Amino acid sequence: MLNQKISQMISGKGSLKDYTSRNSSDGLSVQSGSPRPTHLNNLTEADGAADKMAHKFVMKTFGTLTKCIYCTAVLYGVVRQGMYCEVCQTACHQACSERALYSCPGAVLSEQDNKHKPDTSGSGTALEGWVKVPRVGGVRKGWIKQYVILCSYKLLFYDEDPERRDQPSTVTKTILDICDPGFQCQMVLPADVIHATQGVVPLIFKVSQTLIAEPSKPFQMLVLCRDEPEKKAWVRIINEVKGRIPAVSSLAFKPVVLYNTNQLVLLKNLLCATILDQGRLLLGTEDGLYTANLVDNSVEKVLDARKVVRVDLVENEELLVIMSGKQPMIKLLPKSAISEGGDDSDMIKIPETKGVHMFHTGTTRAGGHSLLCVANKRRAIIYEFTKIKGVFGHRKIREYELPNTCQWIGNFSTHCAVGSLVGTPSSTYRTPPCQQLRCQTRTMSPWSSRVSTLS
Repeated sequence: MLNQKISQMISGKGSLKDYTSRNSSDGLSVQSGSPRPTHLNNLTEADGAADKMAHKFVMKTFGTLTKCIYCTAVLYGVVRQGMYCEVCQTACHQACSERALYSCPGAVLSEQDNKHKPDTSGSGTALEGWVKVPRVGGVRKGWIKQYVILCSYKLLFYDEDPERRDQPSTVTKTILDICDPGFQCQMVLPADVIHATQGVVPLIFKVSQTLIAEPSKPFQMLVLCRDEPEKKAWVRIINEVKGRIPAVSSLAFKPVVLYNTNQLVLLKNLLCATILDQGRLLLGTEDGLYTANLVDNSVEKVLDARKVVRVDLVENEELLVIMSGKQPMIKLLPKSAISEGGDDSDMIKIPETKGVHMFHTGTTRAGGHSLLCVANKRRAIIYEFTKIKGVFGHRKIREYELPNTCQWIGNFSTHCAVGSLVGTPSSTYRTPPCQQLRCQTRTMSPWSSRVSTLS
C-alpha cells in the first residue's frame, strides 16, 4: 500500500498533502495532514479560556527521540529538551506550551490521538525513515544505518541507538539546512558513486549544501534507500518542501567569511580568540595578546603574556578575563588598556587561581554585578567583579570543594553550576548547610555525570 501511494506521488497523481501513511515495516513514514491532533483544533489562549483545563507542564529530559504534539517538530537536545504534561502525558516545545496552555484533554491520550500529523508547510515533520549513509572514509568503507527526519526545513540524521535496536539516538549526528541557497537534492549518476556496487546505484540520491567554513566548497552526502520508489519519494518531497520556503527567508544560515587567520603568516600558535569590538578581534597566542583589525587586515601585539590559553570579554564591565601562563592563572585587564597601549602593570592578578583549568563569566540577576566562576581541579571559586571610583577589582564570595575534578562550569539563572565525574550515580558528598548546595545526578553514557548547582 505504501509503495502504491508513493508511486502515485511520483507519477504526479498526488502530492505530499494528500497522503498520510505510517508503516514501520516499510521503514518509511510519509506524514502530512492536520498539523496537530484533533483535540487541539479549537486551541484557545489563556484569555477567556476559563472553561478549558490547563496542562500541568514540567521541564523534562526525554530518553528517546521525541516530537512536539503541537507543531510536530523534533525536540532538540540531549537534556531538558521540552515540556511534558503530567496529566495527558504529551510533550511539546516550551514555546508551544505557552501558546497552548489551556488545551489539556484531562486524561492520557489514546495512541491514535497522540499520533503526530505534521504541518505540510515544511515547519513540522514531513517525512522520516531509516536509510544508509557512507561510513567515514567513503563508500568503499561500506554503509551505516541512520534515521532521517525531514523537519523544520532541515534534514536531521541520527545514528541507531546502541542500546535499543531499530531506535534512533537522541543525539543529532548531522543537520543539513534546506533553507541554504546552495542546498540541492538530486539523483546520482554512476560517475558520482564509482565505488558503489552497480546494483545499489539506482537506490542512491545525494544532498548538498554550502559549508559555513568554506562557502565555495559544497558539502555532499550520499543517501542509500531500501528501494527505488522510496528514493524517488525522498527526492520529490524534499524538493517539494524546499519549494515552500518563502522567497525572502530569514531561516537560513548565511555564512560570510569576515576574517581568516590563515592570512597571518607571522602569527603562529594561535590558541584562542574573542570579539573585542565591531572591527577588531583579540587573539591569544603562545607569546601574548594581539589585535587583528578586520578593516585593514593588520595585526598588532598589545600585551606580552606567556601562553594565553583563553580570553573572554565581560561586556557590561568592559573587562577582559585572561587565563595565561605555564601554570595558568586568571588575570583581569580593563578593555580600555588595549586601546591605550597598556602593559603588565594594568593587569590584576588573582594569585589563588594559579593552576586553573577553566572559568566562566556571567550574571545571576538583572542589574547585578558580573561573576567569575573559576575551576581549579577540585575547587570551585566564585568572584564578583567590583568597580570603585573607576578602579576595577574583585572579591571572593564563595568557595566549594568538589568530589572530583571539575569538567564543566556555567550558570543558570540565579545559580552557578559545576559538573564533575563521579564513580557511581549514587555517590554523594556534603558541604556546610550555609552553602545551600543542591545536587542532581544524571547518568550520561559512558560515564556518570554529576551536575551541582551552587546557590
